[in-house]
Amino acid sequence: MRFNITGETFLPEMVSNFPGAPDLAFGDMLAATLFYNIIPLVTSFITYFFIYFGIQKIFGRTTTISLIVTGFVLTITTPLVYILSDSYKPFQYKADVWAWVLCITVSMTIYFLLNRSDRVKVLNDEQKGLVAS
Repeated sequence: MRFNITGETFLPEMVSNFPGAPDLAFGDMLAATLFYNIIPLVTSFITYFFIYFGIQKIFGRTTTISLIVTGFVLTITTPLVYILSDSYKPFQYKADVWAWVLCITVSMTIYFLLNRSDRVKVLNDEQKGLVAS
């Protein structure tokens, strides 16, 4: 296993269901990941606008808290699709825990950093008296 950062080995059921797994190249791993994650990705894409505009309506303006809440809700949609499916048992393996923690942390951080300019713009407009508080 070339990319083993958690010290785990292939489980017998993994090898029996997917015998080519030990020989996968990195590109093949990405393609398999996209194939198996297409339903949660589409679900996240569909719900993105409803979540974004719903949270904007609740908060009324862009604040640090609204950015964090929006990032968290947008990030958590994919894990929820997995957890609500019958076949997925979350957190059975160390790799699952690492993957979810890294995914949520990186996703929320990127969302906050890319959207904080909206927060700064709102604050600057309020200081100039362009927006009612």
